Amino acid sequence: MGQKNDFDPVREIALALPDVKHRASPRGESLRVRGKLMACHAIHKSAEPNSLMVRVSVADRDRLIAKDPKTYYIKPHYLSTPSVLVRLSRIKRSELKKLLAVSWQFMYEEAPKGRTTASSKRMSGPKSKDVDAYIAGFPAHVQDLLREVRAVIHRAAPIAVETIKYGIPTFVQGENLVHFAGYKHHIGFYPTSSGIAAFDDKLSRYKRSKGAVQFPLDEPLPAKLIGQIVRFRVKEAKGRARKKRAI
Repeated sequence: MGQKNDFDPVREIALALPDVKHRASPRGESLRVRGKLMACHAIHKSAEPNSLMVRVSVADRDRLIAKDPKTYYIKPHYLSTPSVLVRLSRIKRSELKKLLAVSWQFMYEEAPKGRTTASSKRMSGPKSKDVDAYIAGFPAHVQDLLREVRAVIHRAAPIAVETIKYGIPTFVQGENLVHFAGYKHHIGFYPTSSGIAAFDDKLSRYKRSKGAVQFPLDEPLPAKLIGQIVRFRVKEAKGRARKKRAI
């Protein structure tokens, strides 16, 4: 990866994930998910120069270090927090992308102390290989809503490909169009920050953030609105694709 790039590819990859925000300070840069630290420059004196601290489970940390000790390591100062240290000069972009996806899922599912209750936790169990398996991991009433969201997206983006990314259903058409996920009390819908901003007025009654909105399980899904947002994202994706071809 090289030191000249340093945090740039980390920032670029992480900001493509739902609800990730970037912060910069004189001490270094950091990336946060819903206000929770996900990754940052490893600034403690015990860390090697040009190292990244990434939040992952202890099990994932041990697995990564055992698999590639030249890239991943840990120091006593960081043992109190589930995390791993990464030598940025050694990690390939493809591996960095996988690592940040693992970190995003780990942080997104962890309820921040004193602020979030179990209502915001994902209900699914182990990682799913496809969307059908993902939906099957939920109670029947949640499955019905997830299938409805899926069907609306298929109608609005008929040539988009569905897959699992970051542990949740994702629709791709040249780029990630939208993601959705099931929770204990709501359906999470992630149309990127542009999708939220473009429909901010219509989404005002729902709890939302820069790139996400929550649809309560005890209310009818706004299927028409979801379809409008997906079609907007398709139009955006096509526009970006045309610009790339014209270059």
